[in-house]
Amino acid sequence: MHTSFVIAAATVTLSACAPGRPAARPDRVDSPVALTILDQREVRWQQEEWGAMTAVLEGKEPFDAPKTFTFLVKFPPNFRIPLHSHLTTERFVVASGAVYFGHGDREDDAAARKVGQGAVVIVPAGLKHYGFTTDSEAILVVHGVGPHNAP
Repeated sequence: MHTSFVIAAATVTLSACAPGRPAARPDRVDSPVALTILDQREVRWQQEEWGAMTAVLEGKEPFDAPKTFTFLVKFPPNFRIPLHSHLTTERFVVASGAVYFGHGDREDDAAARKVGQGAVVIVPAGLKHYGFTTDSEAILVVHGVGPHNAP
């Protein structure tokens, strides 16, 4: 089954629209963005050396600055994301398919929870977690504030 999704990201400076609103601050964590509306047919996937495919929507890889980032990640069928953690909170939404998500000091597939299309997961900084797909691919929308490290 081929699922369609649309991703929209925008930064709006309200001071131009509403009098009395403060101007955007240069010390903000927001990455510079333009209005982006992207249909899945327009995604430019990049093969990663660790096996998944990604498409950056916001921010600049390797996401080492304290700025926002948003990217898509596509996991193929029967793919495993090994136990790892991140320096900052990571948020993801399952755009299509399903992944199994687990956390703790070791991988335990029986304890992993299946999260399907539309599910939202917020992973605190430093939490060890892992994931895997089974017989179908999954696409996630990942968002956070750098620095962010790949699994």
